[in-house]
Amino acid sequence: MSDRHLLNAILNKYEAMSPSVRKAKIRKLSTSAQNRKFIQKYFSALFYEAFPDSSVGGCSKSNQPCELAAKHR
Repeated sequence: MSDRHLLNAILNKYEAMSPSVRKAKIRKLSTSAQNRKFIQKYFSALFYEAFPDSSVGGCSKSNQPCELAAKHR
């Protein structure tokens, strides 16, 4: 199995989970710096779903939407 197929199989498995279970599993897997970098690189959508405050530019649910924040800079 190629790397791309393996990554897609993992992604499909996690996308089939409920959001709360998926977030909990991603957070648990991201305890080490090496795992965190791997998940952030190859599964960025899952990573940012589990860690919304880690988004680039600091735009998260607690802040203004990115589009509005960019207009005010």
